[in-house]
Amino acid sequence: MSDKTHMTYEEWHAEGERRFSPDLMIWRFVCPLCDRVASMQEWNDAGLDEGHVAFSCVSRADKKTDCDYAGGGLNPVVISFHDRADRETFAFADASEGGAV
Repeated sequence: MSDKTHMTYEEWHAEGERRFSPDLMIWRFVCPLCDRVASMQEWNDAGLDEGHVAFSCVSRADKKTDCDYAGGGLNPVVISFHDRADRETFAFADASEGGAV
């Protein structure tokens, strides 16, 4: 039995907008290994492409923590797409949680 949350892309996107806003750059996610909260903008600022967002800890690039997590099974959310393979991703942060420490 899997303890992962399964969502369609549409459900996931609606949840991001509900928690944060339509502006994807301010959406925040929690690394499942170190619990660092980071926004999509932080991955962008660190020079990482969108494939790393909410999949690999942003600390792999910006070195603000020692975490080097990169996917690998701890990601708690599975997003189902109509036209491509499912993607495991980080959970959303609570809307009240700030960015990186």
